[in-house]
Amino acid sequence: MQGYIYFIEQDSDPKFIKIGYTTDLKIRTRQLQTGNPHKLNFLAIIYGNKEDEAEIHRKFQRLRQEGEWFTSDIEIYQYISLLEDVKDLFLEQGTKTLVKETVFSRNLSKFIKEKRVTLRRVSREAGVPIATLSGWIHGKTPGNFDAVYNIAQYLNVSLSKLLVDKEENIAPKDRKSTTLVSTIYLY
Repeated sequence: MQGYIYFIEQDSDPKFIKIGYTTDLKIRTRQLQTGNPHKLNFLAIIYGNKEDEAEIHRKFQRLRQEGEWFTSDIEIYQYISLLEDVKDLFLEQGTKTLVKETVFSRNLSKFIKEKRVTLRRVSREAGVPIATLSGWIHGKTPGNFDAVYNIAQYLNVSLSKLLVDKEENIAPKDRKSTTLVSTIYLY
């Protein structure tokens, strides 16, 4: 039966990613969140069936922890980044509050994509942990100005271009919207 395959991580502890299948995203989202005391963030949702889900599980078998939970790994993020039509599916399902996008997260994703570099490389060159970068791309607010400065230096952009919304000229903390995870190059 055609349904959806979803990739979820726990907001407070993104060490694990759940890869699951459902035919009803709204009900499944409520079920998963009710059973978890921490906010869950969808990384991606794609069309698929139980066989597709099983194939993805086999692909990441070495990362499997328990059931449908897998160790958060660059391999999974890379796979997600290669998925097409994720945005359309998020919008079609009306999932508007799954992953926050801030001005900073949108600009960071844009500049990484334009430079065509991997998160791993940005992490290494700027001296910022990959988990921190991933959190920022998923809407977490940066708490370390030096790290943001290092990222801007590596990407060869000004801090204002990274932190300010050019169109509305407001700082990230003043405007928040919701969207899906931006596609970035991880390979």
